[in-house]
Amino acid sequence: MMQIFLLTHPREVGKVTNTGRLVNRALSVGNSENVSAQILLWSRTQANPLLLDSIETTSTLLLYPSEEALLSPSEDSSNLEQQQLMSRVIPAQNAVEDVTSFIILDGTWQQARKIYNKSPYLKDLKRLHLAAQTPSRYSLRRNQKTSGLCTAESVIELLKLKRCLKSADAVDTLYSQFLIEMQADKKQH
Repeated sequence: MMQIFLLTHPREVGKVTNTGRLVNRALSVGNSENVSAQILLWSRTQANPLLLDSIETTSTLLLYPSEEALLSPSEDSSNLEQQQLMSRVIPAQNAVEDVTSFIILDGTWQQARKIYNKSPYLKDLKRLHLAAQTPSRYSLRRNQKTSGLCTAESVIELLKLKRCLKSADAVDTLYSQFLIEMQADKKQH
């Protein structure tokens, strides 16, 4: 069983542009690849007991870019940014094979940084940096990082890395529909 914890910033819960809800819906318990996702509301003052239990009892990785992170392989390692990362980061290739739990910080880049910086229990976790094989399709917010992925895209890349292709397709289908609806809504206003 693979568990994805979406550690969600409180300001993200009500936003229509949040893609964590799509992931949660697409990865309902009982799917054929035994992958599930759960939204956990982040609190600065109190860590979620379920998350702490998972960290203590299972192999858990945090999706968060850093110089010490494991780097997922990319089809295009020719670009300069990728080469620079590769020189500083340990390749993830088989490192995720035995991992059963993943934590994804669900929020804007600023919110994710705050969650990480204010949550001591995340500091000692091994981190995974996803090298996106395609650029982000998410353009619903300002101040996006050019190499960054939204929550749904991160989960899709993670599922592909773990060879859970049916689950990746399920998330991608909902995400594609979401983008079409959001763009249509944006044009109407």
